Amino acid sequence: MFENENKISSVAYTVSCFGIRPYVLLSFGETLEDMYIMIHELGHAVHDIYMQENQPLATCYSSVFVDEVISTLNELLLTDYLLKSTDNPLERIELLAGAIDNMEYYFSSALRSDLIYQAYTCIEQGKPFTAEFLDSVFVAAYGDYYGGSVSLPNTSGWAKYGVLNYYDYQYTTSIAASTRIYLH
Repeated sequence: MFENENKISSVAYTVSCFGIRPYVLLSFGETLEDMYIMIHELGHAVHDIYMQENQPLATCYSSVFVDEVISTLNELLLTDYLLKSTDNPLERIELLAGAIDNMEYYFSSALRSDLIYQAYTCIEQGKPFTAEFLDSVFVAAYGDYYGGSVSLPNTSGWAKYGVLNYYDYQYTTSIAASTRIYLH
């Protein structure tokens, strides 16, 4: 659906229920970002269709890793297609800048995965789990991932991530896998 007044843009997700074709829900504002969001969500939808057609309800499940490999591969294929479809230098720069931004997301997801791993390790070892501990882990991880090339905006940057679970780890490894598939 196209944007209209009071409608949030670029919000998307795929809704799927066994036996019913999945729906991709998104606000499409005719931007390049919206096209990438749509192709990503279509990856989830098509994957759900194939799962439902080839697996019974009892085994019709896939991991976040598998789901995201398909959708992130779609994004790589879209970039490749668009780069091959234009000779306009400004369009090519925009596409390549977007690809670079996606790589930054890969590294920031890896950073969050590292933070989450260290947080869970602290809890498992019975050590005090405090905001100060997370600040120190975040600052150290930020330094490891970005070195001195990027200044740390906030020592409590970990707080913006919300839930500390292993989604980022699965997403990071799925990006690595889809990139390997794409390059192969």
